Amino acid sequence: MGEDTIFSIGEWTVTPGKEALFLERWREFSRWSLNHINGGRWVYVVQDREQNNKFMSFGIWESPEDYAEWRHSTKFKSAFAEFSAMCDKVAYSTSTEVLHRYR
Repeated sequence: MGEDTIFSIGEWTVTPGKEALFLERWREFSRWSLNHINGGRWVYVVQDREQNNKFMSFGIWESPEDYAEWRHSTKFKSAFAEFSAMCDKVAYSTSTEVLHRYR
């Protein structure tokens, strides 16, 4: 990954009882994102093991331009409005890599 790689990170506290719908919508949106926007490398959504209504989403984009195309798409705007409506709390950030290690 290069210095232009963008990480999109979301923290989602889903309204209890809406977890399954939230995940289904994320499955649809992540599939669309990777199939229709250039530069999408991968999407992860993880669920807290103790509080099953807490999730984090991670996406990697090859360039700021690819990320901007995704964020400005009509599909992004409608999906994130839908995700937010299912949540009691949402926090979102955009980051760049400063350390990468793996085995």
